[in-house]
Amino acid sequence: MEKKQLSNIGPFHYELLIISQGNGKTLPNDFASCRIFICVQMPESIGYESRPSLIGYDVDTETDVTIGLGSTYVSCVIDLALQTMVEGSIVSLKFPDSKLSELSLEVRLISFSLSEEVYRLSPDAKLTRALRLKEVGTKAFRTKDTEVAFYKFSRALKYVLCIRNVGELPSASEIETLRCQCYLNISACQLLTDSFVSVTDNCSRALSIDPSNVKGFFRRARAQIGLNEYEKAKDDLVKAQSLEPGNTAVSKLLASVKVAMKKEDGELAKSISKMFH
Repeated sequence: MEKKQLSNIGPFHYELLIISQGNGKTLPNDFASCRIFICVQMPESIGYESRPSLIGYDVDTETDVTIGLGSTYVSCVIDLALQTMVEGSIVSLKFPDSKLSELSLEVRLISFSLSEEVYRLSPDAKLTRALRLKEVGTKAFRTKDTEVAFYKFSRALKYVLCIRNVGELPSASEIETLRCQCYLNISACQLLTDSFVSVTDNCSRALSIDPSNVKGFFRRARAQIGLNEYEKAKDDLVKAQSLEPGNTAVSKLLASVKVAMKKEDGELAKSISKMFH
């Protein structure tokens, strides 16, 4: 029996077609260990040797994966699909309306082992998961896979925020540092999509944790420039410069903001002058 559904989860958009229902009632959860088999159909223009880097998982062979640690757009979608499957089930995945529109996958879930549910995890276990997700996100960001990076940083942050009574833990400093880094990394992704309001919000959250974080001031200033809030941008850049006087990126942006403010003041003066003539 075939059943088709279109899914939009986070930044991921795909079409899932159930080919075989499989057996069982239990679904894999986040960080479950799964044995799967992937068949791929893709244009001949994409060589066989390019498949692993595009898919993110081995294809045409049984392979073991951990749900949540997919490092490419496609492997993230596979992870999401696996969480809707039972043992023995087979699904087809397509990516309409995207650069992957010619790609088609068939994924079979052979077996899996559930992971510990989040509410049962110790603070250190939650921290470990968050660090692994952040690592995957960092690699994705470096390869300009912004959607994957944003998703992984956001999920890492969720694990960090699930840790209770942080101040009482031996790892409190590491947890707070990671929380700050997650907000900053998310803001870096949002800058690339011109989501300026969200950037200012996340940088402000980071700065509430680390008030002397230069990246926080710098990225918030860049977002404020995008919002034409030059005075606020200037204030942030002046603070960043006082913290790191030798930071050339901060100095250059501050100089550019001052030039823009002078131009803006000149245009305002001209418009006011015209009102009285």
